[in-house]
Amino acid sequence: MIDGDRIRSAFSAGDYPTLVALVRAAASPEAIAGLDGPLPREIAVEAVGEIQGAASDAEAMFLLGTALWEVPGSELLAMAIMRSAVEAGSQEGVLVLAEALEWFGAHEQAIPLLENARRRGAGESAKIAALLGRARNTIGEGSADVEALLREGATEHPWAGVEYAKVLRARGAYQEAAAILQPLVQQQEYGAALLLGNLLCDELHDQAGAMNAYLEGIATGDAFSALNLAIMLWQRGDALEADRFRRLAREMGDLTEWPDEDFWGEGGPGGDGGGH
Repeated sequence: MIDGDRIRSAFSAGDYPTLVALVRAAASPEAIAGLDGPLPREIAVEAVGEIQGAASDAEAMFLLGTALWEVPGSELLAMAIMRSAVEAGSQEGVLVLAEALEWFGAHEQAIPLLENARRRGAGESAKIAALLGRARNTIGEGSADVEALLREGATEHPWAGVEYAKVLRARGAYQEAAAILQPLVQQQEYGAALLLGNLLCDELHDQAGAMNAYLEGIATGDAFSALNLAIMLWQRGDALEADRFRRLAREMGDLTEWPDEDFWGEGGPGGDGGGH
């Protein structure tokens, strides 16, 4: 017999340990999914089955949180449940919760979670280092320690290499940053081509290299690469090609606003582009 009222009450009260215990004690996933309440509308039978089969309540809460994360509008609820999972001892939940907090821009909340996981040696060390380095860099904690974290993370995660290159560029290590980015561009890592193009154009004054980098970015669907290439071409006086790439950027989803008649005006094409 399922106590639907207790399940709904635990869900509404945010008592996720009780909720998970009740779900795990139910006779079948189908029985839970048939309840009239918030849980069945958001959790599929398959997810309830996984929750019931979890090795521990902490893992079950983690699975509940990740399932809810996929439901539009339930992200905050999912994070609350994953926080309970972490408090109950879920090591896997630490990284997922930290990434979710970063996704919401709550970097200050993600940092202590990651620092604690790093101290305990919990989870994948390179990913923890990468996430921690990115979060600390995002809030302005540029330091040798942040650089070391991102360098460590980049050994396993290409996206961390892009973040590492940003830090190197910020402290003036332009050649080193370019060397990090070039293989990432070949791997089509998101953001690498745009950053390399900006670096080559603005700091290393390699126009041909910048153009090639932007073209690589365009090939992967990066509208900012098209926009910045248009601006670079305009600055070189190639108005026809600049306008072609400006229009391509718009077709690819760039939303930069300036009247067409002012694009070639005295002030230039409206700024230094999305990626500078």
